Amino acid sequence: MSDLSKRLQQAPFLRIIISYATGIILAEWVSPPKNPLCFLISLSLILLLIFGKESHKQEVKTGPLILIIFLSLGFSWSVHRRYVPKELPCKNYVAVLDEYPSEKGNSLRATIKLMDSGIKLFAYFDKSEDIAKAQPGMLLFFNGQPQLITNQGNPFEFDYQKYARRNNIGHRIYLKKKDYHFLASDKLRNLRYDALILREKLLSRLHQTGVEGETFKVISAITLGARDNMDPETTKSFSRTGTLHVLAVSGGNVAVIYVFLYLFFGFLNKGKTVIFFTIFILSGIWAYTLITGLSPSVLRAAVMFSFITAGKSIKRGPDMYNILASSAFILLFIKPSLLFDVGFQLSYAAVFAIVFLQPKLFNLFYSRYWIIDKFWLFFTVSVAAQVGTLPFSLWYFHQFPVYFWLSNIVVIPLVSLLLYLTLFVILSAPFVPFIANFTAQVLTLTGNMMLRFLHFVEYLPCAVIENIYPTVGQLFFTTLFITLAILYILYRKSLYALMALSFFLILIALCSIDLWKIRLQNEIVIFNSRDRTLIAFTKGAETTWLTDRKTSESATTDYLIRPYEGFRRIRKSERLFLDNSSFQTNSLLSIRKNFINYCGLNIYLSQLLEERIIPENFPPIDILFFIKSYPQAYMKYSPTGVGVVKINPTTTFPQNKASLPGEISSAKEKALIIKIDQKATDKRIIEIRNW
Repeated sequence: MSDLSKRLQQAPFLRIIISYATGIILAEWVSPPKNPLCFLISLSLILLLIFGKESHKQEVKTGPLILIIFLSLGFSWSVHRRYVPKELPCKNYVAVLDEYPSEKGNSLRATIKLMDSGIKLFAYFDKSEDIAKAQPGMLLFFNGQPQLITNQGNPFEFDYQKYARRNNIGHRIYLKKKDYHFLASDKLRNLRYDALILREKLLSRLHQTGVEGETFKVISAITLGARDNMDPETTKSFSRTGTLHVLAVSGGNVAVIYVFLYLFFGFLNKGKTVIFFTIFILSGIWAYTLITGLSPSVLRAAVMFSFITAGKSIKRGPDMYNILASSAFILLFIKPSLLFDVGFQLSYAAVFAIVFLQPKLFNLFYSRYWIIDKFWLFFTVSVAAQVGTLPFSLWYFHQFPVYFWLSNIVVIPLVSLLLYLTLFVILSAPFVPFIANFTAQVLTLTGNMMLRFLHFVEYLPCAVIENIYPTVGQLFFTTLFITLAILYILYRKSLYALMALSFFLILIALCSIDLWKIRLQNEIVIFNSRDRTLIAFTKGAETTWLTDRKTSESATTDYLIRPYEGFRRIRKSERLFLDNSSFQTNSLLSIRKNFINYCGLNIYLSQLLEERIIPENFPPIDILFFIKSYPQAYMKYSPTGVGVVKINPTTTFPQNKASLPGEISSAKEKALIIKIDQKATDKRIIEIRNW
């Protein structure tokens, strides 16, 4: 029996969590109606199996049944807990501020919870002194109609609607200063609000000792989970160096708190007082978890350390696989949608890889010198964590930091030092301020050193491999190939090598099919972008973007362009600008005033003509675009946004403006995609549809 098989036998929760998580994933793919009966039946069968007596022979038969039951439990419970928001009326509301407002562009955003229904929504406030000083738990009165959160429907955009609903938020509202006011005499108190207020006080105390600027923001994120005010460029530096994980409060932070608490209460860890030791340790860990905002990574660490502490109090040695799996099961039972949280996935993938792979890597090399041994320890931890999180990093961040091993070797010890220094500054500031101020200077120096080192690594040659956009199939078989290749290296079994080779060949076939599809792609995509014009003309691996100069300079434009070019595997990209007077041309299209010729298709853009009446002698066209300021006569065909009319190319433009031939489509709620047959000699339009 292999080491992996033994682990599965010794850690029953590992098998259970795989089955339970599979049920949650299946529930994401289908949309059955909510039915608590299925959940109750699954739960009843689990209780029967737990408390019922069975022989060893029966255990062999009931094993697969248990896995099926937990799969059913994950499926039914996920469906039961799924949040489906409904329309809310326009009326007066009283809500509680659920968090501190954070800056989002030209407004401040905060989650608020309606008092009458408990529904959570994102509220966007105009910047003012009142909202800037607001605290969690404050009650506010407002009048308005919360709107359902929807996506723009553009190609490969982030699914913000699904993200919000997984966090039980389905609405948003924009409130001007005149639309709301706080009820000064009332304030809702609960443990989480008090913890957030305490965190703000601790950060204020840290700031008063002289820690400021970007160093203060980084230390705030690393130690207390306050990431809202982080500079995007600094976050990008952590991402490009493979150290983004240190900004998420997780196992390392909880370990520091555990050691800190052990120094104070370790004397109780014996005899009859061990129960008090356990209570103090668990209370401290969960108080820290509350203060840092209950992120998935810190929740995982808190549950795991709780199990370890409880196990030690009853003299039970912990099985890390079982603890890891059982902590995941508890969190996913409380909130099944956590399975799709990026922080949850990265946290568990990294810890599992470290537990499984790091000891084996560490045993490959031994040195009698302490410094070399520690260097090798940090190196193997970094490599194991990077291997575990590689599929998620490629899928979510589309890049691979080449020097992750170098940055982690330096950053991880510095982060531990920053945690200890920050705790000392916060605790000593009220009693010995001069020592706290001196320590704060050391803290600032350490933080600056870490940031400078990260910037140095970030700008090393070939520091990051960017624009990696794998398909689901490519990512799946890449993960299987890497996993089986590692298993073969560790256990030298020919079956692992054969399976790894098979998956590698499948991966090559998928990449070849993808390259063939790229050569054949030929499409026009009209993006749904508010108050902007953005059209992509794509043939093969080449795209020309038609836009206006204002849109071209917008960060929102890059946000739309980058994923499209990445997933469409674009190798050559160019931008042309809407201009009434000039003639523009490139390898894909030519533009003269309001007429475009793309691959033999004649296209007319109505916004480029200032005249409201289109000339009678209109030349033959294939497609008519209504963009923004189109003539009033055609309003009924395209009420808002972008309208597209597919016209018979053999006819001239109709003189009767009230009736247009062809298919009418609109990009009001979703982008429009026009597919063109690459092989047809007349460049036949295959379809016009929403994305």
